[in-house]
Amino acid sequence: VVQEASKQEVIRRDFRYMTDFALGTTDRESVARADALMQKLGLKPEDRIPVEAARQAAQNAKEAAPAQSAEEAGKSAPAQNAKEAGKAADADPQKETAGEGAEKSPAAPATDGEKAP
Repeated sequence: VVQEASKQEVIRRDFRYMTDFALGTTDRESVARADALMQKLGLKPEDRIPVEAARQAAQNAKEAAPAQSAEEAGKSAPAQNAKEAGKAADADPQKETAGEGAEKSPAAPATDGEKAP
């Protein structure tokens, strides 16, 4: 059981290094080391149970998505997600994020015998 869990962790980390490389947060050498370990242990990405389901879901989403415009195709997913999050925040100005509510409170603290509203 422990040996299988270790193999699953190696595969998970290999995916993580590939993702980090795509995002520019790690170097090619890290990806190469993870790939070498995968080969040494005789592992492949498909040995991890969620991989097939995730790939199928990605394929289904790709087929269902409308064609992107040339402008949208050039944007990265994080940039697109940030843009969409900004639109959502602009659409609902009443929505507050954690920590902001205290600054906007109209109530002043009680002083010398006064009761707080």
